[in-house]
Amino acid sequence: MIKKLFVISTFLVLFCVSCVHNPTKNSPRNSIEGVWSRVPDTMERGLSVFYELDLSWGKKGFPRLIDIVVDLHSVPPIFEIPELTRDEIISVNEKGDKTLLTFYFARGEFNVTVIFHFNKDGTMWIESFEGGFDPGGTGRDFIYYKIDGP
Repeated sequence: MIKKLFVISTFLVLFCVSCVHNPTKNSPRNSIEGVWSRVPDTMERGLSVFYELDLSWGKKGFPRLIDIVVDLHSVPPIFEIPELTRDEIISVNEKGDKTLLTFYFARGEFNVTVIFHFNKDGTMWIESFEGGFDPGGTGRDFIYYKIDGP
């Protein structure tokens, strides 16, 4: 009896550990996290003006053509629109081909929820932000390309 209980409890512990440490391939961490640009070949242009970022996956330099940075593994997790805002992420929820990301916009002292729509080719577009905060570059006509990430 003790042997069966030990085997069952060991199995449950291993199962729980594997669930926590092995997120699924389609989790929000694997889809939204990264550096995004509206210019698909941003890193290939060889521009000399760089924006340096210290991200959870390493310190890197990027041309100033980057538009959005999402770092879910930094402490605290951050959402950044370079030269406009760098704020703490409150929550990330994935629903099918959409990811809802809520961040605290410190300059305005309110939460903002951004809805990202992912296309089958790995690109995305962003719905207009709620609450009147709209930095531009939203809507189906503005396609974003992931240029870096974990």
